[in-house]
Amino acid sequence: MEWDELSELYGQVIIERAQDPRWFHPLKGSVQRAVVNPTCGDAFTVAVTRDSNRITGVAITAGDGCMIARAAAAVVCNLVDHQPVEEAQARLRAFTALVTHKRALTTEEQEKLGDGMAFTGVARFPVRVKCALLACEGVQRIIDSNSSR
Repeated sequence: MEWDELSELYGQVIIERAQDPRWFHPLKGSVQRAVVNPTCGDAFTVAVTRDSNRITGVAITAGDGCMIARAAAAVVCNLVDHQPVEEAQARLRAFTALVTHKRALTTEEQEKLGDGMAFTGVARFPVRVKCALLACEGVQRIIDSNSSR
C-alpha cells in the first residue's frame, strides 16, 4: 500500500474513533485521573475499574480534546479494557512506542494495536504526540497508583 492510501485509511480510522461515543461516559466505582496537555488545552478525566490483576472497565468521564486526542483516547480504552494489567501495560508501551517512534514494534505488538496503528504517522508532528498519548498517560498513572498499594 502506498503512503497516500495508508494515510487516507488511517485518517478515516482516526475520524471514526474521534466520533465514537462508546468510551466517553461515567464509570461508577472507578479510580480517576485528570490529564492535561498544556500545549493545546486538551484535557480528560480518565477512569479505570479493576480487580486484583485485570482492568474491568475504562472510560473518559469528562473533558474534551482535539480529534487526535479523542481518537487516541477511544483506541487506548479499547486496547486495555478487560485485559490483565500486565497485558494492558504492554499494550500501552507498544502504543507509546508507535506514537513516539522510539523503537520498532514487533509483528505481535502491531497486531494487538489494531486500529492503534492509525497513529503511526503522529511522530512526524511532534506537537501532536502529547495529544495522542494523553489518555495513555492517564491510564498508566492509575495502574501505577494501584500497583504501589
